[in-house]
Amino acid sequence: MKLFPHERLILRSSESPEAVVARLIKMVAPGWFYLCTPPQPFRGRVSGQQFKIVRLPVGRRGLRFHTGPPVLVGEIVPVAEGSEVRVTMRLHAAVAVFIGVWFALWCSGLASIVLAELQRGSALLVPGFLAAAAMGAFAVAFVRFSFWFEAKKASALLREGLECAEETAPQPLDAPK
Repeated sequence: MKLFPHERLILRSSESPEAVVARLIKMVAPGWFYLCTPPQPFRGRVSGQQFKIVRLPVGRRGLRFHTGPPVLVGEIVPVAEGSEVRVTMRLHAAVAVFIGVWFALWCSGLASIVLAELQRGSALLVPGFLAAAAMGAFAVAFVRFSFWFEAKKASALLREGLECAEETAPQPLDAPK
């Protein structure tokens, strides 16, 4: 099991790459920081046939907020039937760094607790270890659930906005092309 979730998907369109890029540009607010929330569902950059975007989640009452959704990095390539949008979804770098630091601190704290309890010969080792393990498992499950929840929304929004008829099954990052 990988600590940092990611996903690859391929969207197919019968239109030319230029038409798909034009649709994508309409869906993306250029730049990363805004005082007022833009009306587009994504923010980021589209450069030629490559893009790096983040979905702007919509909360209750239409308020937009940023909770660290997946970053979509991809390219639009021509194929015989039209074009293919190859997308890799990954955690935002700031979220990945925070989770990595938190997990490293958690592991070092757990190791120091276990070593201290072993030196004392305490019988409290098992309950303390189980509580720490449950906390770590909850954190990993929370990160993975929130990533896949947002990734599903972002891929559906991208597929609908680009009017792609077909979506291939997700592929692991290390799968052969």
